[in-house]
Amino acid sequence: MAGKPKITKKEIVAGLRALGLGPGSNVIAHTALSSLGEVEGGADTVIDALIEAISPGGTLVMPTFGAASPFDAAASPTNLGAIPEAFRKRPGVRRSRHPLSNVAAFGPRAEHYTQGHEDADCPYLEGTPYWKLAADGGYILLLGCDHDRNTTLHAVEAAADAPYLAPKTASWI
Repeated sequence: MAGKPKITKKEIVAGLRALGLGPGSNVIAHTALSSLGEVEGGADTVIDALIEAISPGGTLVMPTFGAASPFDAAASPTNLGAIPEAFRKRPGVRRSRHPLSNVAAFGPRAEHYTQGHEDADCPYLEGTPYWKLAADGGYILLLGCDHDRNTTLHAVEAAADAPYLAPKTASWI
């Protein structure tokens, strides 16, 4: 008995278009290759499909947080999976220089989304890729994962000034 057929780039593009992504879309993608099943060509096929679905004119953004210290935007790996790791290494992809909450971006607005991230007071608020994507009406894509991997929720928490984000002190006297 033959195994399940591999997922193709054409199928991924069709699925993304069915979700409403199209030419000119700006999207932050949170991904999990292992949850997609067997993809013909692996992570690179998923990235190619994402770029094709939003082209021409769209920009693809992915979180690329990592544990490397010191952080080097050009060389530090991400620990967020095979797709973001392959994406950050691609020619033409820009990466923000925030040492903890960095993102990588490809497309006509890549520089806009990544520029100045390290200077923001909070890595998720005004001046950050998250804030800029929201201002542009960008999309949030969860591909093979759910909201527990959705880094844009940190922007919502920060904007709401969630009380659990504030430093806590305790007196033991």
